[in-house]
Amino acid sequence: MVGALVVIAVVASGIWRAGSKGTAVQSLAVLPLANLSMDSSQGYFADAMTDLMITHLARSPYLRVTSRTSTLRYRGGQKSIPDIARELHVDLVVEGSVVREGQRVRITAQLIRAPTDEHVWANTFERDFSHVLALQQDVAQAIAEQIGVKLAPWRTAAAPAANPQTQEEYLRGIYYYGMGDMMKSAAALEHAVMLDPDHALAYAALARTYYFIAFFGDLPPKEAFQRMEEAATKALAKDPTLASAHGSLALVKLHRDWDWAGAEQHFRRALELNPSNADIHHDYAHLLLVMRRDRESVTETERAVALDPFNPMLNACLGWHRLFAGEYDQAIEAATRALQIQPANFWARMNLGWAYEQKAMYPEALTEFKTASEQKPMSMGMSSQMGETATDHPMSMQMAAEAARITASRADLVVLATASLGHALGTAGDRPGARAVLDRLLRQRQHQYVSPYDVALVYAGLGDKDQALDWLQRAYQERSSLLVFALREPRLAPLRTEPRFAALMREFALPQ
Repeated sequence: MVGALVVIAVVASGIWRAGSKGTAVQSLAVLPLANLSMDSSQGYFADAMTDLMITHLARSPYLRVTSRTSTLRYRGGQKSIPDIARELHVDLVVEGSVVREGQRVRITAQLIRAPTDEHVWANTFERDFSHVLALQQDVAQAIAEQIGVKLAPWRTAAAPAANPQTQEEYLRGIYYYGMGDMMKSAAALEHAVMLDPDHALAYAALARTYYFIAFFGDLPPKEAFQRMEEAATKALAKDPTLASAHGSLALVKLHRDWDWAGAEQHFRRALELNPSNADIHHDYAHLLLVMRRDRESVTETERAVALDPFNPMLNACLGWHRLFAGEYDQAIEAATRALQIQPANFWARMNLGWAYEQKAMYPEALTEFKTASEQKPMSMGMSSQMGETATDHPMSMQMAAEAARITASRADLVVLATASLGHALGTAGDRPGARAVLDRLLRQRQHQYVSPYDVALVYAGLGDKDQALDWLQRAYQERSSLLVFALREPRLAPLRTEPRFAALMREFALPQ
């Protein structure tokens, strides 16, 4: 049984370099590294160590590393390794444990041939807590040698040891990011770089955190993107091989600067450094969507899903790319798959509603938007990436409670669903209903950040083109994160014949 063990699984394929015994290796999946320390509060540490192990192993150009989101579903589960291997389509598994005692950290790992459950290798690795990056490199390097591949050198892992408090703040920042609490993540990571201004990984993680702060509206987009750019630039100044920092700069150039060539350059460099990063494939697909490279956009999203097959958000996002390509039935299929992974997933509901609206299935669309706006916390935001964890496991229950606390106040997602509801009501002919939604958003904007883009959508649904264009102009001034998709947004199609809209698109310098 897997139970409280870390699992690293390797998939066979004919297109990657052969392993040491002649078997071609395609991908590698990491299940949660369990906390076997006496202190149960160290669960965040085990999760952060899992993320670090994925990051190390993903630097091999010969492996595709499955994202952590898809392996979280096996935390504390009772499935055998052969069963997990069949579900993940893997050949080899490494199981192990992590123990933290004072300032010492120990990881034990063993390699198993999944179909036969045959144990073929085992080892234990131990270092001081201040050397956890080097410890993870030791483990990853040993695993890579066993399967006959090389890992790219990593400057950050060879850096001088950080003081324990710095590492503690960095690991807490990673943990809070995974839980979806971006403001807590940013606070921990800001503290880490204050304690150690040379901590490249903390700067890179901080940059990614500020992207979601901009997306969720926890800070005005202009401010969040500025902080994001500063953190990513500092990370790359200290280690130019950090893929996530290149990915963050690409996002700044995409959403704030509208520098398409610059964004693509950084996305491509990020994927060269870490071809197994599902998030970067997903983000790159957004650039391709804006540039009207629809087939490439869908393909890139499919790559992200292949790397993270049980991630409901990515599966739902595949539907979003299908939607923008005008493939409404395929969009519905993708969103439905996301619901099979996590019933009532917020993003799946939203994508279903958007697709139904484009098919003029207004009752169905309105139902989805109303349902999404009333979703339970675990189905909203970043916490949705946890998929179906084993809720009877103590750590999973702790994570669920924390995620519920975090996402219960995700008012920004409620705004997104509310604006979509308002647009659909207007398009369906229910003007009083749409007006009521509009009034609600305008009242909310007086005491919290509400994107002008959302307000513009409701006006567009009401057919008030002048007001819609006025609010799009405000969105331009505020650098609303979704504004970059205005040219492709099907709900804004009635505005495209308007001279003001065309002038605004030229001002954005969006590809025509």
